[in-house]
Amino acid sequence: MIASDLSQIFAGEAETISDARDFVREQLLDTQVDIDRAVLLTSELASNAVTQARSSYEVTIRRNEGSVRVELLNGAPKRRSGLRSPVEDRRRLRIMEAMASRWGTESEPGHKLVWFELPDPPDKPASTTRARPPSASRAARPLASATPRTAPRRGRPHGR
Repeated sequence: MIASDLSQIFAGEAETISDARDFVREQLLDTQVDIDRAVLLTSELASNAVTQARSSYEVTIRRNEGSVRVELLNGAPKRRSGLRSPVEDRRRLRIMEAMASRWGTESEPGHKLVWFELPDPPDKPASTTRARPPSASRAARPLASATPRTAPRRGRPHGR
């Protein structure tokens, strides 16, 4: 696999969070990555960018051998005080720790980068055994009898 990067910029509005999720989902369809996990983590990062940075944000997907890294770059290098509770911060932190194989943040003047990685195992090797085709005698048999059958009688056994 050749490493590749794909990016898209989103407006810093709540309506774009679903667009960011869709972007990640669509770009990972041909991988072995747990897409639901990637989409949930992307949603958390995009939500954070919208509520904290209040600016546009860029989602970049970096596909490498054995892993995928999703990065979110926004224009707020520091957390704005009073916009979110510490409880919500801890919840997002627990989600990242539980679901990402690795994650981190990088802040520089003018922007903040938050990223996570998920494993992208190689495709499973093709099986060396082949399924046997159905025999001709089996294929010629009718699938169902034309005579209706009655269900067995239920209840107490007779003769007691």
